[in-house]
Amino acid sequence: FAQDVRINGWTSVGDKPERGYIVYDCAIRTKEGTTIHAHKRYSDFDELETVLRRTLPRSQRHFVPVLPPKSPLSRYRPAFLDRRRRLLQSWLSAVLLHPDVGGSKAVRVWVMS
Repeated sequence: FAQDVRINGWTSVGDKPERGYIVYDCAIRTKEGTTIHAHKRYSDFDELETVLRRTLPRSQRHFVPVLPPKSPLSRYRPAFLDRRRRLLQSWLSAVLLHPDVGGSKAVRVWVMS
């Protein structure tokens, strides 16, 4: 399904920190050469991890790495967000570029939603 995965950056959404959230710009290049931009919150990554661990055959679940942890106190600090962006990119690459996991229905639904 995917040939390359990048998280190009992040954007803070909302005018108040207590109500705001961060959105990551995921650029996914398919094997056909099309680039899909998916804007995802951390909770979207968390949901994908949960769905994959629930729906993949047991023999494939170990291919899904552990998601980087949340850190509510640091969530708006640029240094933290850049580190999280890099960790999420590694996580998403491991998932989407895996020949079995990356082709799963859960991944396709997540990318397109």
